[in-house]
Amino acid sequence: MGAKFPASALTEQEVKAYREIESQDMHKTLDVYLAICQRMGVIVIVCHNYIFPCDCFAAFISKLI
Repeated sequence: MGAKFPASALTEQEVKAYREIESQDMHKTLDVYLAICQRMGVIVIVCHNYIFPCDCFAAFISKLI
């Protein structure tokens, strides 16, 4: 998928499996980023797989309201 091969060339099960692997890799990377933030003393919030420093997240939420 992506640059490797078109999704249309695969079965639905193969596409789901590939996406699951991508999701697992993304979560591992997210965990690494969170650990780095914690070691550096940065307080962050994770929301839908995005990392927000608390001050940025507060500003984001205030804009939504």
